[in-house]
Amino acid sequence: MTTTGASHAVQLHPPVPADAPALVIPDIGTVALARRPIPTPGPEQVLVQVDYSGVSFGTEMWSATGRAADWGPMPYVPGYQAVGQVIALGDSTSGAHVAVGELVACFTMGAHQRYVVADLALTHRVDRTDRSHTAALFVQPAVGANALNLAQVKSGDSVLIVGQGLIGQATAKLARLRGAYVIGTDLSPERLQISQTHCVDRIVDASIAPPSEQIADEFPAGVDIVIESTGFDDLVVEAIKCARKHGTMVFEGQYTGGITIPPSAAHAKYLTAVFPNFLGSPASRASVLRMLTDGTLDLLPLITHLTTWDSAVELYSRLFTAERDHINGIVFDWRTAA
Repeated sequence: MTTTGASHAVQLHPPVPADAPALVIPDIGTVALARRPIPTPGPEQVLVQVDYSGVSFGTEMWSATGRAADWGPMPYVPGYQAVGQVIALGDSTSGAHVAVGELVACFTMGAHQRYVVADLALTHRVDRTDRSHTAALFVQPAVGANALNLAQVKSGDSVLIVGQGLIGQATAKLARLRGAYVIGTDLSPERLQISQTHCVDRIVDASIAPPSEQIADEFPAGVDIVIESTGFDDLVVEAIKCARKHGTMVFEGQYTGGITIPPSAAHAKYLTAVFPNFLGSPASRASVLRMLTDGTLDLLPLITHLTTWDSAVELYSRLFTAERDHINGIVFDWRTAA
């Protein structure tokens, strides 16, 4: 089957239908399944038949609840990370680092559907292993790896990570792989338990007392590096209190509502501030994907829900409620979608 665009044509292999299932946000706070036309890859793009897509609670909920417009106007297909097979290349991809038939992970807006177009620059080959589906959540550890690289985290460092959502958890696991001593804080009992078991050396329940007070027994002068992963401005002051003099403060979260850094607190400690952005270099992303598929970076214990596409609406609807605080990683399986 050949699909012709305005100025290019691509050969689809295998042949695909005219439309396919997708998760759609039709209006604020609602979600549905719908059939969407199969997109055509443009120059420097690929068409991917999605096997798995991973959910990002924070970013996706910002848009789905009307507080941001990252995906454009409603209705739209949410999600931004997926794993699947390349079935077509757009024009100007003769030197592409991926080929038709290969398994890839990609960053692309609208990932929660059976077929998606992705930019070649944000698409990476993935090894076929029994952990390949965890690469559908590669963005979170890629963000973490970028933050750790910029903060120059090394063996022997003490690191406090504020927030144990999936980004915080993945960052914690990567920091420990570098030999750092890692403390994680959160309010959710479920996330605290998962992190204590799988991600950190020490857990701090922020609902009991401020983390700065709870870590004072072990680190009276503060920790070397504090990573704020939640994106909530009101946690920044407390995070700064946890850092030692001449320490490093990393702003890893997405601060959609803005960020306030109190100069007096930061200046008094001579802190170095690090503002990582996006997924890091292609080499860093590829490294994360290798670790995910070979099990060096084990995300399996962090995925609480691996569900088929036809159950996606029920599960995604729960993210609009307080129940989302009791859910960890979500991966949708699109392999039977037709």
